[in-house]
Amino acid sequence: MKSFPLFLVAMALVGCADLGTPSAGIGRPDGLRPGEKPFENSAKSGNKYVTNMIITNDAQATDVVAYLLRGYNGEKNRDNYPDIAKLAIQIASGDTSGIDSELLNPALYIIDSGLYSSCSGAADISNCITTWRADNTDLANRRVAYLREWADSIKISDAVFESVADTQLKFTVNSSGDIDSIIIDDVEYERDGTTNKFSNQNGTVTYISGAKDDLKLSYSDFGMYQIKSGNGTNKIAFAGGYTTHEIPDIASVVTYKTFTGDAVGNVYNGTDSMALENGTATLTFDNRESDVKTTLTANFANWYGFTVNQIGNGAPSITFTDDKIDTKFNPSGTGDVAMNVKYYGPTATNPTEAVGTVQYTESDGIGMDVAFGVK
Repeated sequence: MKSFPLFLVAMALVGCADLGTPSAGIGRPDGLRPGEKPFENSAKSGNKYVTNMIITNDAQATDVVAYLLRGYNGEKNRDNYPDIAKLAIQIASGDTSGIDSELLNPALYIIDSGLYSSCSGAADISNCITTWRADNTDLANRRVAYLREWADSIKISDAVFESVADTQLKFTVNSSGDIDSIIIDDVEYERDGTTNKFSNQNGTVTYISGAKDDLKLSYSDFGMYQIKSGNGTNKIAFAGGYTTHEIPDIASVVTYKTFTGDAVGNVYNGTDSMALENGTATLTFDNRESDVKTTLTANFANWYGFTVNQIGNGAPSITFTDDKIDTKFNPSGTGDVAMNVKYYGPTATNPTEAVGTVQYTESDGIGMDVAFGVK
């Protein structure tokens, strides 16, 4: 039998001992394997089958902060990690008021280790942070965006969606952060695995978000939900978002702003209906005159485009384009129109996105339901 040097045998044994399933590793968030990013967990990934809105519970925020603090040698308390993330977002955004001194150092560290080294012992902490941010504006802004998406605890139960059928939709999540049910007017439907379908003994709801990957909305969503029961199938336009991030009085913070995005919907004539395809939307908010003017323009590949104008809180008016001819769903433009728009953002003074619905009806049975989202 051929013999082998002892040092080769020893190396082989070491290699064999390393072939088992790797552990999570020191400093990694709970439940993550080596090589994974801290935000890549099943709840975050699974929820995106339903909506691209930010959904982060305390446990997920804690895991991400734990990962970001893996090189931090100061005192650590996991119970404080969601609050540390919120303070870091505040500081990186340029707000140095009301800083909690107990959370300050870890908050500085998860923004940037260089910021921590420069300012953790500064006599004038506010001035030090302001100076650092002025010198590192791009880095600070990137960090704010990252922390808001992955470490800012936000409750999906605070999100409310309203439909053109006057129904209200809400989600629930389990302790791991997974969306596990949808509630429509107090009727709960449990989620089917990691899909966008929810069901109970009476029927099935399919939640169809209109916010594609190229239109990622953080605090709001829009689309069509399909409800199938013994009475048939209906598709209903909806829009809404986090009440905690809604900006109800946009006129107090915006003079003029244009948003662009997408639109989805249906047109119908009696019991016949057609899904609107490849919809785009532009929303303009104009507060430069005495009366606020809101204008929505939407276009579709397979139907008429339209523009809705609303002055103040007055009744909106609608105008259809005349570049498409359709005999079954041909609107006269003389029907009734209703528009509902809501604005959302990371702070009360920074509207970054808007969603809404438009409903148009004619006495002869022709109508349209549209939901839109813009940013």
